[in-house]
Amino acid sequence: MAGKRPNDPMKGDPYVWSRIKGDTLSVYALIVTDDGTYDMQAYHRTLTDEGMSLRFSRTMEGEPKKVLTGELKRFKE
Repeated sequence: MAGKRPNDPMKGDPYVWSRIKGDTLSVYALIVTDDGTYDMQAYHRTLTDEGMSLRFSRTMEGEPKKVLTGELKRFKE
């Protein structure tokens, strides 16, 4: 694998992981900034009876900065 290397969070690369728990897929991204602070983002996608619910959150240094939510409805012809 020439040219490929693992991400290094201490050099500004994101550290990304995911998990599935029940009907929810969660993807997390942790970014350490140049000044040593951190930015954590989480994406949660949950299957529902009508489609899917979505939730995004962003936290910087333990302080919530943004939360977005939404619903996707299953289309039936």
